[in-house]
Amino acid sequence: MQPASIQSGVAVTNSWELFVTFLSATISGAIGAFVAAWILQRYIDKNRKIAELSRDIHLVNVAIYSTSMVANQFFQMKVQFVKSIRANHLANIAEFEKNLAEGLSEPTKIDLNFLTLEVPIPVTSRIEKLVLEDFSEVSRATQLAMQLIVTEAQFLDLIVKRNEMIEHFKSTQDSTGERHRYLESYLGRNSKTGHRADDTSFHDVLVGLSNSNDDGLMFSKLLLDDLVKIGVRKRSELLKLDKKSSVDVVSVELDEMANELPDINQYSSWFR
Repeated sequence: MQPASIQSGVAVTNSWELFVTFLSATISGAIGAFVAAWILQRYIDKNRKIAELSRDIHLVNVAIYSTSMVANQFFQMKVQFVKSIRANHLANIAEFEKNLAEGLSEPTKIDLNFLTLEVPIPVTSRIEKLVLEDFSEVSRATQLAMQLIVTEAQFLDLIVKRNEMIEHFKSTQDSTGERHRYLESYLGRNSKTGHRADDTSFHDVLVGLSNSNDDGLMFSKLLLDDLVKIGVRKRSELLKLDKKSSVDVVSVELDEMANELPDINQYSSWFR
């Protein structure tokens, strides 16, 4: 009986060793599989993030390009038309006040600008989805985009109103007894006292046109600044994951526009 007992003990010992070996192999395999799966998931997540950042930078570049088109339209309207219209209007008011001070009953050198303007095609719709949806987490950029869209709508509406008033002036300027009336409306000044006239609608439209033109320039510039910062930040994140990435942020030159920007202090609330 004793040998049988000894043989039984050997058999149990061998079974335990086999079990331990099997368990170790199983655990090692499981750990290896887990590590491999973790490494694979990290790789997948990294590539997904690289793809997302590359896409975001592409969208930023499209938004920058679209906003630069908006800025250029406001810039071209100002240097080609609005700036000279405003200067002409202020010169007419100065001439009117000079004539009044000299006791002249009839203005002598009032150069009425009857040039109607072609209404530009709205272009802010191109940035609406890009900024308001794709970069909605950036509060100031979103607010600037919304303000720019509203400003463009106001600007185009004022061009239409001015054109309509110009056509009315053209039809009445030679009518007997109409000159003082439409001149008062055109300049926004009472023809006898020089004070603010009862009807200042045309004057108000010109002031609004000039102001909205300046607003459009400034909001475009500020939005471009924010978009470039967003792009640079996302590219920095991209380079941490992929140092060889060739995806870059487009640059915009605003040197020519800089001379036409309004006083930045008027927009101090945007820098708080």
